[in-house]
Amino acid sequence: MKPLVTLTGKAPLAAQVAAFLLRGREGSPIDLGDTLVLIPTAGAGRGIRRELGKKGVLSAQFRLPMDALVPKHLPVASRLEREAAWATRLNQGDRQRFAAVVPVIVSLDSPDERFGVAGRLCGVCDQLAEAGLDPASPQLLSELSDDTVRWRDFGKLYAEYLAFLSGHGLRDSNDVRIEQSKSPFVPAELKRVVVACIPDLAPVVEAYLQSLENQGIDVTVLAWSPADHAKHLDAVGRPDIGWWKNHTPRVERDSIVAANDPPTEAGLLLDLVAGGTNAGFDVFAAATESATALAREIERRDVDAYLPEGRALALTESAEILLGWPDFARSHRLRDLRVLLQKPHFLSFFVDVAKDANALQAKSALEACDRLIGQRLCATVEAAASWLQHAERPTDKPLSLEFQAQNVLIGTARKLLDKKLGGYAMLAEVNRHRGSVEAGSIAAKELAAVAEAEGQFENSALLARLPPPMREAASKADIKRKRIFPRASSGAIEVQGWLEAPWSSAQMVIVAGCREGALPSGTYDDAFLPDKARKDLGLVTQDGRLARDAYLLSCILASRPAGAVRLGFSRLGSQGEPNRPSRLLFGCDDNELPERSGLLLRPAPRSERLDKNEVTHKLSIPRPNERQWPPESIRVTAFKNYLECPLRFYLGTILGLRKVDPDAREIPATDFGTVMHKVLEKFALDTSLAHLRDADEIARNLSDLLDAVAPSFYGEKPSPVVQVQIENMRARLVAAAEMEAAIRAEGWSTLDAESKVVLEDQRVLGDLAITGTMDRIDMHPEKGLRILDYKTYSQPKNPSKTHLGPQRERKHLPEADLDIFTKKGTPQPRSWTELQLPLYAWLARQIWPEHAKKGVEVGYFLLPPDGEAPEKAPQIFELTEEMQASAEQCADRITRLVKGGHFWPPSPSAEVDFDDFEDWFMQEDPQKLIDDESIHMLNGNLNSTHA
Repeated sequence: MKPLVTLTGKAPLAAQVAAFLLRGREGSPIDLGDTLVLIPTAGAGRGIRRELGKKGVLSAQFRLPMDALVPKHLPVASRLEREAAWATRLNQGDRQRFAAVVPVIVSLDSPDERFGVAGRLCGVCDQLAEAGLDPASPQLLSELSDDTVRWRDFGKLYAEYLAFLSGHGLRDSNDVRIEQSKSPFVPAELKRVVVACIPDLAPVVEAYLQSLENQGIDVTVLAWSPADHAKHLDAVGRPDIGWWKNHTPRVERDSIVAANDPPTEAGLLLDLVAGGTNAGFDVFAAATESATALAREIERRDVDAYLPEGRALALTESAEILLGWPDFARSHRLRDLRVLLQKPHFLSFFVDVAKDANALQAKSALEACDRLIGQRLCATVEAAASWLQHAERPTDKPLSLEFQAQNVLIGTARKLLDKKLGGYAMLAEVNRHRGSVEAGSIAAKELAAVAEAEGQFENSALLARLPPPMREAASKADIKRKRIFPRASSGAIEVQGWLEAPWSSAQMVIVAGCREGALPSGTYDDAFLPDKARKDLGLVTQDGRLARDAYLLSCILASRPAGAVRLGFSRLGSQGEPNRPSRLLFGCDDNELPERSGLLLRPAPRSERLDKNEVTHKLSIPRPNERQWPPESIRVTAFKNYLECPLRFYLGTILGLRKVDPDAREIPATDFGTVMHKVLEKFALDTSLAHLRDADEIARNLSDLLDAVAPSFYGEKPSPVVQVQIENMRARLVAAAEMEAAIRAEGWSTLDAESKVVLEDQRVLGDLAITGTMDRIDMHPEKGLRILDYKTYSQPKNPSKTHLGPQRERKHLPEADLDIFTKKGTPQPRSWTELQLPLYAWLARQIWPEHAKKGVEVGYFLLPPDGEAPEKAPQIFELTEEMQASAEQCADRITRLVKGGHFWPPSPSAEVDFDDFEDWFMQEDPQKLIDDESIHMLNGNLNSTHA
């Protein structure tokens, strides 16, 4: 071929290439229809076209190099057809034929797994094709002599694959490329080929260019050399690996922006350019997470961002319905349904199918599904139906509405499952309900892409003949690969990939994500083609990528003034994983290396962006509705919440916000205790069992009651994890039977169990009625009353330690403080952390005054964990008269604060053991996160602000 033509100017590269294309061309307009331009990236093509457009040129053809080797008139298989051809060859029953290619440890049981391996084999073939090779090439056996068995079997499998494609009238694209590199098809209009500065031209493309030149086509290879490095490039513009490994370009300290995390990195880089507009600078990202962070930071500054690589089709609602519905139809898993219900259009469709707006709306459908998964631990629709059949119908109105919503949810799911719809059929149903979408919108592109994906099965003889399970897997594989491309808005800042940076015409360039694995890209650990094998075969290696990126960076730096190129690095990734800085960032003198290492590797004390911006958005706390405010009562157990944090009390107790874990797979502690409470209640209230004194007999009855009660909480066929926990309950109950026998032997008998105190009872303390449920009330002919609360603590706890803690500074609630005295009379300052047992004593004296005259004891009946020795007696809270009076005074004050709307100040997150609102506050001080209007409202102004 002709000698390499180097472009040495510092003008934008696209303009230099365009000028070269126009040399010696005349006319108006100038016609470049006889020219094929090979470009390294799509952005390079756009840039050259823009420059040519300024001259009114009829544009040449622009092709990516490997695409140029595939003539459009040949029946070449699509990527999906290639994967389908491979997948049909990967027969699980015949895998000994290719065990060396796909080890038996790799499962091929499902169509999805077969398509996953097929995609990997396509990728290997694509890489080999860059060197003009395929799996059957003899060169593989000679060059990779340590792995001849694998490549021999791979070659045989490849021959079967080609024959399968041929049987459907198709050619493999890589097979065509290798053929074209030797004997290219030359269109009649083609006279000239120009290679536009491609620093990693594949050997197969080089062979193709030589073949074109042999047929009389004028071939010119351009290379960029603003730093006069042309002598370190080969004949087609590839950088010399040996030289560039040892001559990385110098990167000045001021050009590097190092940060702890991608968002901070993005913010600091954008701070360096003018005012958040796209005048005079371009933005690039070597790493995906940095591109995302840049786009978010740009939009945070009220400017649109555009990611030219598009959006994954698989992340759109249409694709998630298309792929997710068959998964749910097979599994009936509620978690699969929950994923679908998170899609707005599917949720709207589902609620419409339910046709019960009173029971099921969008919000209640999601809540119902979450509670079935996270509270009832129902894994499937059938498990939920079983629980609903056995559950006790709630009498409380909010709980009754929840139960009704759960019934409707499961009934609707079963109705849809009975239709036995496939993914496309379900998507069609949802789209009919959805109605029309705006032409040109992202939704329209989404639907068009899904329709195109479906249409190819009817337009391909190979795909049309796939059996249904393989067709579904093929559709899933295809959709996971496809992307849709929203239209960039006017004035949007485009976040481009690193390889587009040399083609920027902007004065200033910023490049984020300069870490190893992204700059240079790739890794060494390829199962089929490790780096050594790639080197032996003439494929691009890690050293080759390093040389390419070092060369490109040198060109970018040489073509701009000092300070016009900024390189960003994040010490940690988006998930907090450590990053290694790109080797190119260490381009400095040896004496500068210690300082450079410190800059890149030593974390900053905290997020620079947080330092600069602090909190940009504060939480607005909702006001209660008419049903929630003003309160008329307070539960005994809720005093603990107010003592812990008034704000969290407001959120949880007044607003009724509850945390539900939709990923829960085991019975939470609260529900664990609820089941055992129900068993013990039935035992205590069953008069036919009141005579029992033998521990073993008591244990047998408790075990039988557990078997009767458990289905009402978790259905007849609970998950294995729940079954294990039920057996743990049984062990605790058996152990507790010894204490029960001892209590009865002492002369105690049960007066009542699960005794409810409701609003109508008017047990008023301060400004509110006290409500609650006492687990167990025992009476003794001489000792009076004993109120016991069942506890399923994993470790035994004394009531005094749960009710009293170190004294805390509570200016708004000094009544929580008290002194208790040691046996020697020494006062010890303490604060109430809970008021449950003292308030049970207060209630008992009002409800059962005759029995209370002889005395009132309060304490815990501990239900020991499996394997623990049972307690021999209840844990009694030794309450003095002074302690009881202090507790009542504290409760009185809390009722007045609650009634008056005082829910401030909040406690720091560090002082809250189990914080249901940790996702709100993120370990920060709540006082800094909440807006002024909410603070005013929570400082006793709820009554005046409530509408």
